[in-house]
Amino acid sequence: MWSDTTHRGRQLVAVCAVVFLTACGFEPVYKQETVSLPENILASVKAPDNLPGRELTRALTQATPLKTDGMIAVAIKLSEKQDGQIFDTSGKAQRYVIEHRANVSFFDRQNKLLTTRDFKYVDSFARSDNEAVNLGTRDRMRSRAMRAFGQSILRVLPSLVPQSQAQ
Repeated sequence: MWSDTTHRGRQLVAVCAVVFLTACGFEPVYKQETVSLPENILASVKAPDNLPGRELTRALTQATPLKTDGMIAVAIKLSEKQDGQIFDTSGKAQRYVIEHRANVSFFDRQNKLLTTRDFKYVDSFARSDNEAVNLGTRDRMRSRAMRAFGQSILRVLPSLVPQSQAQ
């Protein structure tokens, strides 16, 4: 068993380490800060009228609902490319890589282009003999890509808010 002195010594070392790290300005590398956005940040989201476009629009509008007096309009172009990577002896692809891309343009109230960003999400999957499984896997990957694009777009928005209107 540990003696009380050893236990107190360990506690003192732990407290000193925490105080030192706090005092020197240490911040975790992967610290995720959430920046509060103005309530009327998004005026509109124009995305393709297909399932991925609707998924991405839903991801954005759930986080920041559209407002008629919104400050920023977002226009999105989506693309998807699938390539076979590993092939069996008969020439059938056994592994696929899917690359999703989003070209996103941000406009102000006067429809002036503020910035354009390109986002890419790459994933891969092993091909199944059951095509329904392959389709389900591709759908899940597409949904993950759209959520990732939504988060990326939300991270860009705070830098586009005019300083006079930032909260």
